[in-house]
Amino acid sequence: MLNETLGRVEHQFVHLNRLVEQLETDLLIVDQATEKQPEAVLFPTLELLRGVIQQQTGVLLEHKARLKQLVAELNVRPKGALVDALMLYFSRLFAATKDTAWIEQQEEPENYTERLVEGLLPSQSMRFLSGEGQLMLGKFTGLTTSWPEMKSRLEGHKYWVSELFSTLPSGHALAQPLLLMFQATERRNEFVDDQILYQRALLELERIGFSLSGIRGAERVFLLEKLRLEAMMVSFPEAMMEGCE
Repeated sequence: MLNETLGRVEHQFVHLNRLVEQLETDLLIVDQATEKQPEAVLFPTLELLRGVIQQQTGVLLEHKARLKQLVAELNVRPKGALVDALMLYFSRLFAATKDTAWIEQQEEPENYTERLVEGLLPSQSMRFLSGEGQLMLGKFTGLTTSWPEMKSRLEGHKYWVSELFSTLPSGHALAQPLLLMFQATERRNEFVDDQILYQRALLELERIGFSLSGIRGAERVFLLEKLRLEAMMVSFPEAMMEGCE
């Protein structure tokens, strides 16, 4: 059971890494448009999240290596001192796996708290990453060519980050970096919202201006407002679009 659990967790860490890669790509597209106001905390936040995933994956691989060693020792020296040491090492992992299996059988498993063990993911996190998490990866395929499309992608990123965060018990190593990534995504989402608003306002202004053409002074007023809106608008980064093809 433990070997199967470790294999499943490793697989979900791969999914999580792919989600983080997609998130980074989209955030950098937005940042390219806002290069006049760069945010210095994005890369440290990304490195923190990647570092935690790498660290947790490293512990997981250590668990797998020691489990393999334990099985080998049981076949050769079942009463040896190394077996006792490895059994002690795995005592918390065995207990956590057993607890999780029991919790998953309950009617409302979300009401139970699983043991916090390095290298493991809670069962709710596993279910999300293996289900909706994989579906979210499909949402991020393809080329983004406009701010409304980017808006949809950022909303998707906010969703998976917040949902995964909600599955983690307090104190889990992934909780803090995921929270920071949600905040970074939300800040960029606000910028995209503004761009969409400016585009819509400009179209409406042009429509109203056309209907009032011929009225004395109207053209000058609408021209000034149009120039103001255009000054706040930022074109979608074509260089980054080409780089994503």
